[in-house]
Amino acid sequence: MKTRLLILIAGIILFLGKTNTCKADSFPVFDHIVIVMLENHSYSQIIGGTSNSFINFLADSGALFTKFYSETHPSQPNYLILYSGSNQGVTDDMMPKHIPFMSQNLGASLISAKPKRTFSGFAESLPHIGYPGNDSLTSYARRHCPWVNWQATGMGLGPNQIDSTNSHPFTDFPTNFKKLPTLCFVIPNTTNDMHDGPGATTITKCDNWIKNNLGNYINWTKANKSLLIITFDEDNDKSKNHIPTIFYGAQVVKGKYNDSLNHFNILATFLKMYNIKPFGDSAKAVNEAIVNCWDTGQKIIDTTIIKDTTTGIYLEGGKSEITIYPNPVNQKIFIQGLDLNAGEALIRIYDMTGKLLNSYKNVSSIDVSSYPAGSYLIEVEQKGRITRKKMSVER
Repeated sequence: MKTRLLILIAGIILFLGKTNTCKADSFPVFDHIVIVMLENHSYSQIIGGTSNSFINFLADSGALFTKFYSETHPSQPNYLILYSGSNQGVTDDMMPKHIPFMSQNLGASLISAKPKRTFSGFAESLPHIGYPGNDSLTSYARRHCPWVNWQATGMGLGPNQIDSTNSHPFTDFPTNFKKLPTLCFVIPNTTNDMHDGPGATTITKCDNWIKNNLGNYINWTKANKSLLIITFDEDNDKSKNHIPTIFYGAQVVKGKYNDSLNHFNILATFLKMYNIKPFGDSAKAVNEAIVNCWDTGQKIIDTTIIKDTTTGIYLEGGKSEITIYPNPVNQKIFIQGLDLNAGEALIRIYDMTGKLLNSYKNVSSIDVSSYPAGSYLIEVEQKGRITRKKMSVER
């Protein structure tokens, strides 16, 4: 009920055109954030243009920022702004001079934060770990990988620089998502990031890349204090740099948010989340961190999601027919809404770290008397739908 009330309140506020406020210490602190930055498409080219696309599913299921604008053209300065709060004097797509930079930046600030966080960049088609060179014969684009401009090696690290071992080919992206760093960039190559190719074809190709390569992570985020961000570097030079930006994951209240935002606001949000002092021009946005899309009242948002039978990825949608009671529970939890004559029903119970504790088939009640007091996630799957509920055990 608490989550439903929060979503209802958020909807009313959005309808009235107002903005939520929240205290700095009520920001969610994610265990993992994955940022995907795509290329050269405007808001209107992506949102609603191909309504059955995976990106549009994420926009409908997460937080869609309807008035998000990039800062400039061409690509590279926008990547640098998101990563460091400054274009570092770079106004083109050429390899910057006088690198590695020594100015403050997101990766180095996370690594030196207290408590210490971790950072990595994952770039598709990067020739090898720590490759410092310019665009190679592959479709790797150095200009789309801002962290590379601060990387050095081992004992040669200067102020605010990161070790080259933090720069990885995308093939190193872990399948065990608990091994992900606190925050990472994922940069598809120019074949898959909407940069190369004609019109709708390049959009579809990128859409499929995200679904096929990040779909499992996306499905994992909600129960594991994790977040996906999809944004763009710039528009197609025809829409005043109006670009799509989507947040999806744990503690994200789905809806459309009409605050005027840019990449500085995303960076300012990270700095507040991880208690990092502002740097670069992010200081101008520090009081404008993104605050109105978070459910800070609980770690898991109750959801009902539909399984994409082609990919196996789960997407939010539809009204839940499943309820659990009593909740809080002491001895036995009952599951209402199952049709045990309509095919196999699977019930799984996880702890709040995402660890699977038990699984059951075709039962409408579960004895939880052996479970220690605390919070759990109960997941019910039947007929292509999964319902996830937060369950509290009291003693």
